Amino acid sequence: MRHVELSDEDYRRTRRQEWDEAGKRYDKLATGALADLSAQAAAKVLEIARLRDGETVLDVGTGPGSPALEAAPLVSPNGKVVGIDFAPSMIVAARRRAAERGVRNAEFMEMEAEQLGFPDNSFDAAISRYAYPHFTNARLALKETLRVLRPGGRLVAAMHGAAQSNPYFGGPIAALTRYHDVPSPITERGPFAFSEPGSLEAAMKSAGFADVAVHVHDATIVVDDFDQYWTAQKAGGAGIRRALAKVPEDRRAEAEAAALASMQQYVTGNRAAFPAQIIVGVGWKR
Repeated sequence: MRHVELSDEDYRRTRRQEWDEAGKRYDKLATGALADLSAQAAAKVLEIARLRDGETVLDVGTGPGSPALEAAPLVSPNGKVVGIDFAPSMIVAARRRAAERGVRNAEFMEMEAEQLGFPDNSFDAAISRYAYPHFTNARLALKETLRVLRPGGRLVAAMHGAAQSNPYFGGPIAALTRYHDVPSPITERGPFAFSEPGSLEAAMKSAGFADVAVHVHDATIVVDDFDQYWTAQKAGGAGIRRALAKVPEDRRAEAEAAALASMQQYVTGNRAAFPAQIIVGVGWKR
C-alpha cells in the first residue's frame, strides 16, 4: 500500500465536494449528536476572544454557522459577524439557522479561506472552530486572516487535540485507516493536522501573529444517543464518512465493526461519555 499525494488543486476540489455533500447532513451532527462538543468548543473560543459591542468579527470556516451565531449577540447592537465557508451547503445551513434564530447582524458568504475577498484591516477579531486543519493550505489561510485583521485585532481558533485524546473521532478514523488501500497519515491535512505539540503555535507565528498562546482544554462530551451519533457521523461527518468510503466495499462491514469497537469502552447502553481535548490558539496583529 502507498500514500498518494494530491495536488493542491485536486485536493481543494475534492475537499469542497466532500464537505458540500457532508454539509447537507452536517447540521444534524454539529447541532445534534455532537452538540455538546460543538458548544464547548464555541464557548471556549468566545471566552478567550472577549468580543465586545460594535466589533466586526470574521468566522473562518463557519460550517453551519458556528461560532458566528453564538458570537452575534456579543457584538450587538452595533457590531456584526461575517461567516465564510467554501462549501455551498454549509452556507445554506448557516443562513437558515440565522433566520430561524432571528439573528440580523450575521451574514454568511461562500469563500476560500486562502483567498479572502475582503480589504486589508477589515475586522477587529477572527474566530474559528475546527476549520484551519481542513484547508488546502492552512498556513496561507492564517496569513490571509492576519491580513484582514485590523492592527490590534486577534484570532482565536479552536482545533482538535491529539487523535488519542479524542477517541470519539480519532479512534474510528484510526481503525478505518487500517483497511484503506491507500492510507494517509492521520495528522496530514485533516482534523488532527495541528494536534502535535508546538505545531499550532509555530504555524501562527510563521503567519505573522504576535504574542501567540495555545490553550489546552480537556473535556468530557456526552452523546445521549450513540446510534444516532454514529449514523450522523457516517452521513455528515466528512472525516469518518471519507475514511469509511475509502475502504474496499467487501471489507466495509468489517472495518465499521472495528471502528465501533474502538469506541466501545466509552459506551453504556446507547449513551456515550467520551474524553475530548480542544486546543485553542490565540494570536494578535501588531
